[in-house]
Amino acid sequence: MEGAEALVRMKDKDGSIVGPAEFIDMASATGAVSILGEQVFAKVCEFIRDGGLEACGMKWVHVNVGQCSVCAVVWQNA
Repeated sequence: MEGAEALVRMKDKDGSIVGPAEFIDMASATGAVSILGEQVFAKVCEFIRDGGLEACGMKWVHVNVGQCSVCAVVWQNA
């Protein structure tokens, strides 16, 4: 395996998996999608920093970043 993609999966109270088709729309509607994106990006950065890529024999991890997240970073750095 050369690389991977960071994917979010959530569990509800009974432990069953809630797929992105269910939680992304809710996160978008409540404004939480940016927070979710930041958490995913932070976790991937921790994984890389802690040697996860090398330990798994990978060279890269793809992270899908939403338009709003990119705009927020550009705005903060302006």
